[in-house]
Amino acid sequence: MFFSRLKSELLREPTPDTGIEDALAEVHQQMELVRSRFAWERDADLIEACIYEMEALDARQRHLLTLARKQNLRAARLRCLE
Repeated sequence: MFFSRLKSELLREPTPDTGIEDALAEVHQQMELVRSRFAWERDADLIEACIYEMEALDARQRHLLTLARKQNLRAARLRCLE
């Protein structure tokens, strides 16, 4: 159940009302939370889950940056990259 919800969130395309900038900021925030959990986790299975989640978030960020490039968005307009 967790992974299906995570998958649907990660595969969700940015909509005009959220925009790429907001989606990138959300991915950045999620990555910070996962890194924090990873730093404190002791269970091997949960550490592995954190690693997979970080990989998924990296892939989502790459996808969003590709969309941003296609729309000619630049880092100056993307506050989440500051």
